Amino acid sequence: YLPDAWIYAVFLTFIAYFGAIAIVGATPLEAARAWQKELWNKDILVLIAQFSINLTLCTAMARAPGVSRVLTRIASLPA
Repeated sequence: YLPDAWIYAVFLTFIAYFGAIAIVGATPLEAARAWQKELWNKDILVLIAQFSINLTLCTAMARAPGVSRVLTRIASLPA
């Protein structure tokens, strides 16, 4: 069983939020505003878009019949 990546993102968000409150001494509102401000940072949005495109294209390629056969052959070599 592998949890969805969304669970990890939410978990790490809570760690960062509560860490900002506990370690940095920010108020809960300051921590929430800092998270919101940096979420809409242009560089972060570009990175998110690149990851999304990469994930979509790699999934589509891996599920293509020809590529899937090649990957299956490569995976069977060590056995």
